[in-house]
Amino acid sequence: MTVELGVLIPTREAVMSGRPGTAPLLAMAERAEAAGFDSV
Repeated sequence: MTVELGVLIPTREAVMSGRPGTAPLLAMAERAEAAGFDSV
């Protein structure tokens, strides 16, 4: 059995503050994927 690690993108703060810009969230997801996380 192998351990798999994932990243939870923090979307709630952006939505709650009224700034739902997607560019920073997409960049974070791309960095996590490039770093080799199993799920984003």
